[in-house]
Amino acid sequence: MAASLGGAPLGQMTLGRSPLASSGAPMFLVRQVITSLSGSLVVPEDVIADIFAYGAGGGGASVSGASSGGGGGGAAGYSRLQIPARAVLSWTGGVGGTSVGSPGSDVAGISGADATVSIDGRLIGTAQGGRAGTTSGNAARSSATGFQINRYGGGAGEAGEFGGSSSGAGFGGGPGGFSDLFGNVIPSSGGTPTGGNGVPTAAGFGAGGGSGVLQRYSGLGGFSLIVANLYRPALMRVPLKIPPGLNGDDTTYSAAGRWADSNNVRFDRDFPQVIGGWESLTASLLTGVCRTVFQWTDSLPTLNIAFGTHSALQVWLGGALYDITPTLAKPGFALIDAGVTVTNGSALMTVVKTAHGLTTGNSVVVSGGIGVGRLIPSGAYTVTVTDANTFTITAGSNAQLSKTLGSNPFSVINGSPTVTVTETGHNISTGTSVTVSGASAVGGITPNGTFVATRIDANSYRFNFTSGATSTATGGGAAVAVAVPASGGVGMTFGPQAAFAAGAIDGTGGAGYGTGAYSVGGYSEPSTADYFPRTWALAAWGQNLLANPRGGTIYDWANVSADKAAPLTNAPAKVTHMLVAPQDMVFALGCNQEASNAFDPLCIRHSSVRKNTEWHTAAGTTAREYVLPGGGRIVAGRVAGSNLLVWTNHSLFLGMFIGALATPWRFDRVATNCGLIGPNAAVVVGQAAYWLGVDGQFYRYVLGGGVEPIACAIRDDLFGNLTPGQADKITAASNSRFSEVRWDYPDERDGTENSRYVALSLVGQGWHRGRMARTAMVDAGPSQDPIGVTASGNVYWHERGQSADGQALTWSIETADQYLNEEQTALVLGLWPDVKSQIGPINVSITSRFKPQGDETTKGPYPVAAGQDKVDVRASGRLFKLKFEGASIPAFARFGQIAVDLAAAGDR
Repeated sequence: MAASLGGAPLGQMTLGRSPLASSGAPMFLVRQVITSLSGSLVVPEDVIADIFAYGAGGGGASVSGASSGGGGGGAAGYSRLQIPARAVLSWTGGVGGTSVGSPGSDVAGISGADATVSIDGRLIGTAQGGRAGTTSGNAARSSATGFQINRYGGGAGEAGEFGGSSSGAGFGGGPGGFSDLFGNVIPSSGGTPTGGNGVPTAAGFGAGGGSGVLQRYSGLGGFSLIVANLYRPALMRVPLKIPPGLNGDDTTYSAAGRWADSNNVRFDRDFPQVIGGWESLTASLLTGVCRTVFQWTDSLPTLNIAFGTHSALQVWLGGALYDITPTLAKPGFALIDAGVTVTNGSALMTVVKTAHGLTTGNSVVVSGGIGVGRLIPSGAYTVTVTDANTFTITAGSNAQLSKTLGSNPFSVINGSPTVTVTETGHNISTGTSVTVSGASAVGGITPNGTFVATRIDANSYRFNFTSGATSTATGGGAAVAVAVPASGGVGMTFGPQAAFAAGAIDGTGGAGYGTGAYSVGGYSEPSTADYFPRTWALAAWGQNLLANPRGGTIYDWANVSADKAAPLTNAPAKVTHMLVAPQDMVFALGCNQEASNAFDPLCIRHSSVRKNTEWHTAAGTTAREYVLPGGGRIVAGRVAGSNLLVWTNHSLFLGMFIGALATPWRFDRVATNCGLIGPNAAVVVGQAAYWLGVDGQFYRYVLGGGVEPIACAIRDDLFGNLTPGQADKITAASNSRFSEVRWDYPDERDGTENSRYVALSLVGQGWHRGRMARTAMVDAGPSQDPIGVTASGNVYWHERGQSADGQALTWSIETADQYLNEEQTALVLGLWPDVKSQIGPINVSITSRFKPQGDETTKGPYPVAAGQDKVDVRASGRLFKLKFEGASIPAFARFGQIAVDLAAAGDR
């Protein structure tokens, strides 16, 4: 267009600084459009566009008088826009208004044409043309809408917001609306009136026309103008320096500059990397839902791995899986005194055992010990209960307290005090006190009196006389009588035959007040009855395995694959948690009291040193009993060095071995209000314990120090979505290879079983998390790798390979908001990956927004191949989030410092 505006040829115009620009970031002009006509163009590349639009000026009126109305100035608008490549920029414009009068009639002016701007058909803004002059007065203002800056055009006789002034009615219209916005580099003057038949003077662009007089021509309004400067922003490379660890609890805006979320990506040596894969340990599935895994070595040494499920106890040994599930539910008890009495001629045996816990009709297996009244019970018997401390069984024969033996039943050897007695079917056991009478001399001695018998076989026994025989002989006469006591049974063991039963898969114990039966459990606390999912405490006793299902007794497995685990004799019948102390004592935490046999949730009992079947307290034993103060219930315990840590649902206690005979251990309360949420939710690493509390706080305790809360910026998601009533399923495990502690938990978004985990780096790398279904985990040692188990019974080696047992390993990591340019809107045009050892494809997405609570726009995903040096992306905004993800067989990536290409894009 060859016209000029205020003396400046259109092709030589240079606009000044953009009114929205707030920094001196360099930009390079790609194209400039200056026109007053409608048109469009396809944008050749991603650009920043400065768009100026001026409506055409209005024409003045032609009237007979000298004070007719001049035309108004056109409105003006401006926007700085980010326009993607191949978008269509279009605009409309037109000429200014005028009027042609004729003698005898007054004629109003014509309004100027509007100027509009659109992108891909979407209207960006409208600059209204100047209003027409009227026959009775001056033109009104015009307005602009939709632009980032909108300025009105003045009516005749007034200035626009950035316009000059006019001489008033009957004279020229106001100058163009934006003439001063750019420092008068595009001057525009209003039109002037004419008289008679003279030709009107044209106004500058966007200016109003002057009025006509004597009903002739009015001044011509200035034409519209569209100016579009398209810039290519100068790029700067911005490295993203993001510290390790997630911050997912805060808003992504307040967590700006951090990582916000991850799935199966840990932080190692300050940077994120995909976790190791997992491989099947065995093709066989476990029976039941596993809650506890324990590994140890036998005397060979061979690796043993035990699995406690809700319904079974199994062990992996030598590459095979064996079922060692107990058949019996209750422990046997051995009499420590003469608790059995009989009546001569009767088969009824009366047994006294404090709080025996049996009911009439129960079956017991009797073995061992000292017989009574020539009765040695062996095998299964049916119990008849007399009271809580007494029951009876019926032997297969009648008691015979005294018996006359056959002729000459004694044999002696010269010089020996030993007297051998022949008595067919005697039923006298070793240790039985026998009283001999009616004997005549044999071998120089007359062996009458009371002696302790030693069984030889079913038809003979022996005892020692007070002096040796003087000759070898057989004799004693035909009147020898041998009497035995009517009471005894020391060491006789009674094994209740109640069958071992499966436990609960799910629980309600963590659901809070009112979940248990009425009056069961402490006031305002969950019931202590079996409302919990079955969990196990497992420990080694030499090469043997000790196992305790929560609320059951303690079992012993002698490391024979064909055998079942058997109840540990004399152990408490009901135990919350079991552990083995370094001092070779078995501990029952939360168990039956010795005297009453009543269950006490705060009672602690331990066996004697190196005698795991000796549980009674006496001067000749080291077995003892303690009761913790403070209320609540014991949840679990752990060994820490030579000490014990015992958690209740309220407090933490430290158990220290002090060696005193009366009280070998002392239990001191370390802290309150830090109780353990579930029996498997604590783990010890070195001298420090880590656990998840009932209050949802993570804690750490180092021996010799105090309990400290661990800050966790992702725990809101855990506790906000923890499946109600299933907190006892939470399991903690260390990962020594990466110095981590991990908690697997059930998330109600996925169901009732463990489905997700959070993990803490112990070397300052913060927290990470992931989605992985593991109901039990254990660290490496003595195995080389950690072990994890699924709810369906799959057992895996972890940190092996780079796949999910031959399937795709899914991972992702996402940043919180990143302020790449805090002062103005930014345009991200490229991403520079920094990835080491990439295996499998990576996809990256970028999400942008202009305000913390503004709408988000996500671009991508863009593929990132191994070794790719740059990824072309396109996103604009003030806040940006990056998400990297992958799912492949195999899969691995270790990220370094990612960088982006950034261009300033002005304000918005």
